[in-house]
Amino acid sequence: LRNALGIDASSPFIAIRMAFLRKAQAKVDIPAGANPRLYYGLKALRMPVGIARPLRALISNFLQRGTMPKDMALIEPLPVFETQGGQFAVPLTPVAARIISPGEDWDEALFPQFGDYLVSWDGEAGDFLAKLGKDRGCPIGFLSSFAAPRVGLFEAGLCVKFLEAVASFGKAPWKQSGVPKGQQVLAQACAVAPLVVFPDGARKTCAELADPSDSALSQVLGGSPVFPPEQYRGVLAMSVMRQAGLRRLSSDAVFLQAAREIEGCSTSQCRERGAAILRYLGEQAEALKWPTKSYSALGRLRIFPTLDARAAHHLVLPLADARQTTGVAASTCVASLDGTCTLFKHASVVWTQALLLDPSVFNTWPCSLWRKFGCLKDPPPIEMVVANLVEVAARWAGADTTVDVALQQAIVGQHLDILRSLTRRCHSTQMMAQSMLSACAFLVLDDGRFTRPLDVFSELHSGGDSDDEIDSTDLEEGESEDIRRTDEPEVLPGLVATSSNTAKDRKSATPETGAPAGERSKAKSAKGAQDNPWLLPLYLRPFRRLLLSIAGPCVARKKTAPSIQVGKPPNADLVPSFLKSSLNRPELADVEFILRPEGGIEQKVFAHRLILASACTHFYKTFTSGCAEAVGFSPLAKMMMPEWVTPLALLWMLAYLYEGFDPAAALESASRLEADMRRNGASGSCGSGPTTSSAAVSTNRPNLGGKQRSWRIAHLECGEELCTLLRLSEFYGIEHLKAWCEQRLQTQLSADNLVALSTHAFFCNARQLLRVCVYHMQVMYSELVGNEDWETLEPAIKELVLVGMGDESGPNVDGSATSLA
Repeated sequence: LRNALGIDASSPFIAIRMAFLRKAQAKVDIPAGANPRLYYGLKALRMPVGIARPLRALISNFLQRGTMPKDMALIEPLPVFETQGGQFAVPLTPVAARIISPGEDWDEALFPQFGDYLVSWDGEAGDFLAKLGKDRGCPIGFLSSFAAPRVGLFEAGLCVKFLEAVASFGKAPWKQSGVPKGQQVLAQACAVAPLVVFPDGARKTCAELADPSDSALSQVLGGSPVFPPEQYRGVLAMSVMRQAGLRRLSSDAVFLQAAREIEGCSTSQCRERGAAILRYLGEQAEALKWPTKSYSALGRLRIFPTLDARAAHHLVLPLADARQTTGVAASTCVASLDGTCTLFKHASVVWTQALLLDPSVFNTWPCSLWRKFGCLKDPPPIEMVVANLVEVAARWAGADTTVDVALQQAIVGQHLDILRSLTRRCHSTQMMAQSMLSACAFLVLDDGRFTRPLDVFSELHSGGDSDDEIDSTDLEEGESEDIRRTDEPEVLPGLVATSSNTAKDRKSATPETGAPAGERSKAKSAKGAQDNPWLLPLYLRPFRRLLLSIAGPCVARKKTAPSIQVGKPPNADLVPSFLKSSLNRPELADVEFILRPEGGIEQKVFAHRLILASACTHFYKTFTSGCAEAVGFSPLAKMMMPEWVTPLALLWMLAYLYEGFDPAAALESASRLEADMRRNGASGSCGSGPTTSSAAVSTNRPNLGGKQRSWRIAHLECGEELCTLLRLSEFYGIEHLKAWCEQRLQTQLSADNLVALSTHAFFCNARQLLRVCVYHMQVMYSELVGNEDWETLEPAIKELVLVGMGDESGPNVDGSATSLA
């Protein structure tokens, strides 16, 4: 019939669900006395159990016979699942309409408040769930979705049960990263929810409570700290509460929080509670693994108990009693370690300048703990010790009461013993200490008088050799051996030393006597001590050199230390000018150009490898590639020049390289040097006066092609030298100088020298000059043909005149390109 009518087999489930939704109870019934907030989020989608049971039996029958599909998506929304309250049946979907706990213990704990929502697993209801294959599911879903949002409202038993359930996950919920979302919800609920319920109904978070196992908290927090109730002190619950912020002094965050609270108290309470928390820190120092920043933050808090003996009436501070001075008790206060305070063991040298940490609190602290507080002044600075000594001397001098002389001398000796390290400090610190102590009357004599180091400067030289600070001959019978010094004090750098012998001299043996120098020094010291005995109190003998450095000769001088003046530096052009003027000077030269003109006398021109190699690539390769010019038995590299090289042309080229690649300026220098060579007796190829060579230019104006062409001639006295310079620049590959020569020779072109210059340009590979010559020979072709010069002209040049050189372009003197056609 269903097939015939086209009815789906699941349509009965859908019809039952629609009927249920029309008749479902929508109002949530809250038990009397219950907290309404516990039921936020729950939906009252339920049906009386009397109606639900027949419906459940019908559905079970359908499923058993197979007339309906076993589709949980269609069955779970039906209100056929009985609750443990026995009055209603609820659907499994949505989850807000029912509660499925992870176990029977949770069912028992939740039943009083949530009995009408807890799904029953007993009897026929349990059999029906088993037939559908439904189980209680994972505990994390129940804890994160139902228990965690309500744990701050649960009663104490449920809260303890929740903590124990969270403990089953171990440390996984408390990791910094990679934690599943459900476990994150649990950890957050434990940390922020007030899940600790006290008998009076008060609720607190874990961070507001103290760890019962930490007994020191009762003293630190002042009064009785708040501990969790007894039922929360189980192992599992306490492990979760500690992770959730239970206050323990072993935690650096809790310790710093408690210290900050103590800092805000009154001075008396701060001192008392600060002493308690710092004693705990000293006892647990080895077990604590705090970061450095925690100790730094603690050192900046004003919670450290100290003694203040800086008042003017404190004349001495005996080491025997930490809290008493001479008849006057030291005041108590608190301070931070980054302030002016130090350990009490340094009290005798800084008590007028710094606060002293209370020894009753800090004497038990290990040294490793003190090293973690980098701001503590241990040992006290030299500047503080010097200021204390000056202040103590002023108090003793102005005191109405007398102080035992032996005690005063002991205190001064302790100051001087610390000042021995002054030699390792910077010069400014040494000068500061010297200026403050040299004129201060801090030395206590045996008769009780006070004197300055300046006043006993001569007495400090008595008592024999000053290398030995104390000698057995100076000790009288019955005197203490404690004042013996085996170490030798150093003398301040820059001040006067009073000994000419060194430790090395005393330890070495003399070849004349064979006796060790140490024995001779002792004998000499003993003899010197008998002749010149020590005149000052014996406690000052070990500090002889220190006092000499303080009262040295430079103290009385008011002049400042000499300064070193630096004048103006030499002229920056000194080296370049010297190099330019070194051409053809044989004193420092290492290159020798030898000229052997035909029929003339051998001449020499001197130069320098470094300058030539830096200015010309040809010379650089010559001097660095092992050529014959660079390798020889003479320190001079001899360069044999061809016969056609003249002194002026060679000097012109070298001056061009020496003086910054300026051909015009180089000509002036070359002319001067060539004249010097002639005055010194050398015979040059040029005359003494102006000459005009065969390459000189005339001023005639030939008729070219029926037109009068005006040739602009610039007369140059050294036409032959210019041609030789062109040949040298080609020989040594100096392209700029070569182009300049071509340009200058172009200005001297005439009909008389056109053929000769073209031949010279051809053999010198001067393509630009050759192109100009070819052009003009093409213009004057009708006049040249048949002449003797034309007939004797190089055939290759004739071919260029007849055929042409093409349209190539070449560089100008300034490096730009120009057309030569």
